Amino acid sequence: MAITITDQPNPLTVKGQKLIYTATSTKSGAINIKYIVEVFNGASTSIAKLYIPQNPQGVLIFDLAEIIREEVKVDTEDYDNQGLIHTLPNASLKFMSKAAKGIDYYTIKIGEVYGDPLVEYIGLSTSYKYITSGALQAREGYKNPLTNYIASSSSVKGFLTERQASVNNTIDKDLIEVKSSELDYGSLAVWNDSTVLSSTATRLRYRIYDSTGALFGSQTFSFSTLYASDTPGSTTISAKLTYFGAFPGNINEANHPVTTKPSTLPGWKYYTWELLDSGSSPVSQPIIILNTPNPCKHNPVTLAWANSLGAWDYFRLDARTGRTITTTAKNYQKTLGDYSNSTYDFNTWDRQRVPYQVDAKLRYSLNSESLTKEDTQLLKNVIKSKNVMLYIDEAWLPVTVITSSFRYETETISRRLTASFEVELSQVEQC
Repeated sequence: MAITITDQPNPLTVKGQKLIYTATSTKSGAINIKYIVEVFNGASTSIAKLYIPQNPQGVLIFDLAEIIREEVKVDTEDYDNQGLIHTLPNASLKFMSKAAKGIDYYTIKIGEVYGDPLVEYIGLSTSYKYITSGALQAREGYKNPLTNYIASSSSVKGFLTERQASVNNTIDKDLIEVKSSELDYGSLAVWNDSTVLSSTATRLRYRIYDSTGALFGSQTFSFSTLYASDTPGSTTISAKLTYFGAFPGNINEANHPVTTKPSTLPGWKYYTWELLDSGSSPVSQPIIILNTPNPCKHNPVTLAWANSLGAWDYFRLDARTGRTITTTAKNYQKTLGDYSNSTYDFNTWDRQRVPYQVDAKLRYSLNSESLTKEDTQLLKNVIKSKNVMLYIDEAWLPVTVITSSFRYETETISRRLTASFEVELSQVEQC
């Protein structure tokens, strides 16, 4: 007897797609034969055991995605539960974070059962997979290798963001450019692995440029336990997805190991993050953080959402934010007057209709200033994300997106582009 796995998912990939296994057996003609598929979280924690009939060709076809659908979720808190991913570092030097929930390791064992009486043969063939949060669309292809997010050359994106380069960029139209002020917070994420991926990144490089565009300061940081991650060759599963505090607000914190902080360089123009290999050669395109002060007229807010790559994207909305509170009440009718005394009477202020339950909801109307077409393509992902947060009034809050339709552009048009979102606080408003 022998089981041969003839097709399987990529070794590290996102969960929201077809994760198909196919296998064949030398006993495909045996009486009462079925395949046995066992799925383990890690090496030994069983989460599913399935008995699957072979198809008319004698082949097993099994979709792992149906089993792990709720197993992996993008991280909101850092690995050590010190604070939010958005506010890294949450402890001294710990500006990186491993993934507590955002990546997991699965063992898939395939066996068979056949005969009369039935006899089980367990684990005749074994496969191992790293799965992260996120999703791929059918139009992106079956078993898309996501090579643009594996740090292997200076031409790949490397960072797990859905942002795109824009011809409207200030610094470089061929690179991702993020408009941000010194008050803005956010993280970036990378696949930090050299064991199953072809990634050669071992460190991050930070470079900041003064008001003339001249390089003013540069630092490199290895992926290591010093900064709360681990080396790319480590067997630590959680470190294979690493987040780091990347925005000006994060860097300006005293806990952040960057020494040339934006707050110490008045008029700084921009800074970059890029991935380097062990020889300090770039193995990703740099991401540009462009100094864009907050508007004076309105208090801006920031939307953060879990993207399709299992990380977070951010966008600052600078136009006026509207706020609404709505309530729904369930009332009962109280008898007017007191029937227990020797005489009957009531007060003119006595209440007959009494609420026994009042539900209140806070809703925010978010509005942008002028956008590029690339901005609209990024923001379209907000309404399909399962995890959206809002930074408002100096606090990160969970919200539910009420807006169900969003128009985005793929071609440059002459009219001014803006965006609006209706979101609702995902917390019970006590009454």
